[in-house]
Amino acid sequence: MLALAKIKDCRRLMTKLKDKVALVTGGARRVGRAIAKRLGEEGAEVILHYHSSQQEAVAALREFQEAQIATRLIQANLADAVEVRQMLDRLEAEFPPVDILVNSASVYYGTPLEECTLDHWENTLNTNLRAPFQLAQRLGLLMKHRGSGDILNIVDCAIRRPYKGFAPYLMSKAALMSMTEVLALELAPEVRVNAIAPGTVLLPENTSEEVRQQTIRRAPLKRLGVPEDVADMACYLVSHSQFMTGGYYAVDGGAGIR
Repeated sequence: MLALAKIKDCRRLMTKLKDKVALVTGGARRVGRAIAKRLGEEGAEVILHYHSSQQEAVAALREFQEAQIATRLIQANLADAVEVRQMLDRLEAEFPPVDILVNSASVYYGTPLEECTLDHWENTLNTNLRAPFQLAQRLGLLMKHRGSGDILNIVDCAIRRPYKGFAPYLMSKAALMSMTEVLALELAPEVRVNAIAPGTVLLPENTSEEVRQQTIRRAPLKRLGVPEDVADMACYLVSHSQFMTGGYYAVDGGAGIR
């Protein structure tokens, strides 16, 4: 057991992201949590952002620390621009400089066009677009000043094949993709900015078995994805690739080509 522990310690010393600090928004749950864990396994110190998922955030903190991943928590409501600014102030004052920003947090709920209100629009766009811009602008410029950094925006493969009933959500993710390309130009060459577009890696909890099987049949790879598939792509973009920026990378089992 002692020898195994030493091997694990040696592997950690050899990891790609040693001495890097990664901020993952929405890092307490689902895809954000998987990305944060994967980056931590590669040696990064992880800052998990959460809004209302305190119980999940504390559970993730304990899990990561047990796996010898240096982890800290930070809380903010990303729909509130003032809270985002306060979070950025706290990051600069109390945390080490951020080398990797993952904009994973988002809101996703159905809004049929005839029922869509200004409140729906503002809450969705503020969380899914304005907050990522606030974070990427301030942290990205700090990265550029220091000479290196990575920003990953989690979009959605449905921005290229939209479906009905989710207009504010899909428009916010399409705009986030556009922001990815713009910031890739603005922050180059020091900072690389890329977008990951998950497909069906997690179906809604109330999805019927019939819909689940239909989704599987439509996918060329004939299976659903898992959050770890997205996490693997995130890890590749920030730790292995040095010549990719402004890109769109679908993790959808090939559904986008059908």
